[in-house]
Amino acid sequence: MFAPRLIEVYIVWRKVDHYFHGWIIGTHSKETLNLVVSLNIAYVIWDALKNAYAKNLQEHEFTLKQQVTYFHEVDNKTI
Repeated sequence: MFAPRLIEVYIVWRKVDHYFHGWIIGTHSKETLNLVVSLNIAYVIWDALKNAYAKNLQEHEFTLKQQVTYFHEVDNKTI
């Protein structure tokens, strides 16, 4: 039914995906794991985390840029 090469490629992909799945799960807090506990493919987990936190990171980056600009204007110094 399936070509032997296709099966070999799938096996390699599954091993790599399993490795990254374990790495992602193993490096996050319990709160973060609640978002991804039912997901079983590394890409899907990564995408869920990105969607959950990317907006907060962009807002944080904007706030930091504003603070740097403010401190530069107040102290007239470069950072």
